[in-house]
Amino acid sequence: MKIFFEIIRMRKKSCLAIIALALANILLYIFIMSFQASKLEALRNDWFEKRQRPSVGALDKTYIFSQGKNDLAAFESRIPPKRDFMRVVGELFEIVSNNGLSIGSVGYKPELIKDRDLLVYGLNFSVTGSYAAVKSFIADIEQSSEMVSIDHITLTGAEASPDSVQVSVRISAFFTTGKP
Repeated sequence: MKIFFEIIRMRKKSCLAIIALALANILLYIFIMSFQASKLEALRNDWFEKRQRPSVGALDKTYIFSQGKNDLAAFESRIPPKRDFMRVVGELFEIVSNNGLSIGSVGYKPELIKDRDLLVYGLNFSVTGSYAAVKSFIADIEQSSEMVSIDHITLTGAEASPDSVQVSVRISAFFTTGKP
């Protein structure tokens, strides 16, 4: 025992460091056991509960079918009638002007999809402006609430300015014919 006290007297800093580490270890253990262990147990129980739930494949097929019908009805309710064609084209022009682009000639061709009572207008036009404005234009069309899809894009350098690009765009806009 006398040797032990002699070591402590000679190595005070080392002994204090060992005591501080031991105390920190005890405090961390108390923290883990009191706070984190209960949280970890709750997360573990939640994970086991989620694993016990039936997967989508195990659900009732009639439920899946009725959910699919509801989703399809909600999707079809978002398709505007053909009388809204000019409003949709106006919104596309507004997107063009909001992005500081200039638009060339616009052509469109309607196509009837008989079995689905849909009318698809293929819109062809070109816009000219900076590359950043064109990127913003495409992003705005993608975020549009209208039922439009970008079918084809061709990007070329514009002759007017070295900083400008010209983009030829083909968009499909979907409408209902209004027939039952």
